[in-house]
Amino acid sequence: MSEITLYPNPNVNVNFTFTISIFLAEVGAEYTVESDIEKIKNDERFQASGFPGFFTHRGFLISGTGPSLLYLQGLLDQENDYGYTSYGNPEEYSEIVQWLFAIHAVVAPIAQAEADNSNLGAQEKTPYAQKPHVDALMRLFATLDIFLTNHQYLVGEHYTIGDIAVYGCVRLARDLEIDMSEFDALTAWTQRIEARPAVQRVLAEMN
Repeated sequence: MSEITLYPNPNVNVNFTFTISIFLAEVGAEYTVESDIEKIKNDERFQASGFPGFFTHRGFLISGTGPSLLYLQGLLDQENDYGYTSYGNPEEYSEIVQWLFAIHAVVAPIAQAEADNSNLGAQEKTPYAQKPHVDALMRLFATLDIFLTNHQYLVGEHYTIGDIAVYGCVRLARDLEIDMSEFDALTAWTQRIEARPAVQRVLAEMN
C-alpha cells in the first residue's frame, strides 16, 4: 500500500494533484489519490489544511503546492536531481523557494475565488478569471518569458521542482483560457516540460 495519498480540494481547480503527481512520476514514487469527494469534504484535515489541497505521508499532513514539493523532494530525491539543499547550494535553493512563493502569491487568490464560487449562488460568482487575477498571471508570465529568453530552465540550468510548480501555473492559465501566445520563450519552455515522459504520463492520466 502506498505511503503517500493526495487529497485534492474538491472546491478548487488549481492543479494541486496534477503538479504533485508530476514530481512523483519523475521519481517513480507510488501514490494514491483520494477520489471520494464527500470523504474529503468531511475530513477534519481538509477543513484545516487551506488551499489548494494536501497530501499525507505516513499520516503526516503537508498542505499546498510549494511546501509539498519541498517536502517530497527532500524525502524522495536523495541525489538532488530535481532540486538543491539549503546547506549545499543555498543560492539555488533560495531561487527555487522564491519561485514557489511567487506562484503562491498569484495562485492563492484564484484558489480562494474558486472556493467562494463553490459556496455561492449563481448570481454571486466571483470573477476569478477576470481582473486582477488575470493581470497577476500575465505579469508573472511576462517575467518568466524575459528570464527564459536566456535560460533553458528556472534554476541552475536544469529541470527542478521550480519548473514543475510553474508549469502547474501555466496549466491553470490554460484552464482559465488565458491567451499566452505572446510569450515565445515561455511557450518553448512549456514544450520542453511537456516533452518529458513523466509529464506526458500524468497528462494522459488526467485527460
